[in-house]
Amino acid sequence: MDYTLIAQFALFATFSAVILFFSIRSTRKAVGNQKNAMQNLAAALGLQVKGGEPVLPNASFLRWIRKPLYISDKYDGKQLHIYHVQKSTGKNNISYATIEVKLDAKLIGKSDLRMSISAIGWMSKISLGLGRKPIVTGDEAFDKIFAVKAHDENLAQALFMPEIRAEFIRVWDVHDVKGTIKVGHAEIGYEELGRLRTDAQVRRFHALSLLIVKMARIIDTIRSMEKEEGR
Repeated sequence: MDYTLIAQFALFATFSAVILFFSIRSTRKAVGNQKNAMQNLAAALGLQVKGGEPVLPNASFLRWIRKPLYISDKYDGKQLHIYHVQKSTGKNNISYATIEVKLDAKLIGKSDLRMSISAIGWMSKISLGLGRKPIVTGDEAFDKIFAVKAHDENLAQALFMPEIRAEFIRVWDVHDVKGTIKVGHAEIGYEELGRLRTDAQVRRFHALSLLIVKMARIIDTIRSMEKEEGR
C-alpha cells in the first residue's frame, strides 16, 4: 500500500474541506449583510421586504441559500422597486443595486423625456465632448457638479426646478452617490455597482428613493399638463 499517496490524498481532501468551509461561511456572512441592509432600507421607507424563501426548502444543509430579497410597493403614490440585478460582461457577472420608479402609464404621450443625470468627474469630462451636450440650467452651483443630458430641453428645464436642484446637491454631497439617475419613457432608474451591504449604502438608497419618487411625481404633473394642452 502506498502510504505516501494516501497521505497526499488526505492532505488534499482536508485542504479542500477547509476552503469549502470558509467559502460557505464567507458567503453566508455576505448574504446576512445583504439581508440586514435590505430590511433596514425597507424599514426606513416604511415598506416590507419581499423574497428570501429557501431555493431548496427540502435540503436542510442548503436552506441558507435563498431567493433574492427585494422591495416592491407603493410609496407616496408611486410604484417603487429596489432590487439587485446581474449583468454579464464577457465571462463575468457583475452585480448592481437598483432603484426603479414607474411613471404613470396613462400620461405617457409624445414627449421624449429620456435623460441622464450624473456628477461630473474626470471621466465624464472626457465624455462631455462626445455625443449630446449637457443642458445648462442656469444654476451655477448645480451646473458645476452635474451633467444633465436630455432629449427634450424644455421638459428637462421644467423638471429641474430650484427644489430639485437643491435636493440633488444635498444628496450627492451627504451620501457620496456613485451612480447615474436615468429617466426613461416609462420609468426613472438608478443603479450602483455592487450589492447593498453597509449602513452608508442604506442611507444613500433611502435618500435616492425619496428623490426619484419626487422626480416621478413632477414628471407625471408635466405630462398631465401636456395632455390637457393636447401636446
